[in-house]
Amino acid sequence: MDDEMDLRPYVQALIDRWMWIAAGALIAATTGLVVSFLISPTYEATALAAITEPRYNLQFDPRFETSDSSQPVYRAYLELATCD
Repeated sequence: MDDEMDLRPYVQALIDRWMWIAAGALIAATTGLVVSFLISPTYEATALAAITEPRYNLQFDPRFETSDSSQPVYRAYLELATCD
């Protein structure tokens, strides 16, 4: 049973009409870009973060030591909370 399909006419049609295909893609991309600039943003959020000292210092296992130098981490949190 020879159920072979010849794709050459389809490929040739794509090659012959490549300018129409490219023009359609360019028009669609341009239309999408213009519409995205014209539509106002639908969601905008602001946040306020408060970083406090930890209440508890847990030690699960004597092999794991709790680090007492938490000050650089808090500076990073402050910078993260105040940045855009």
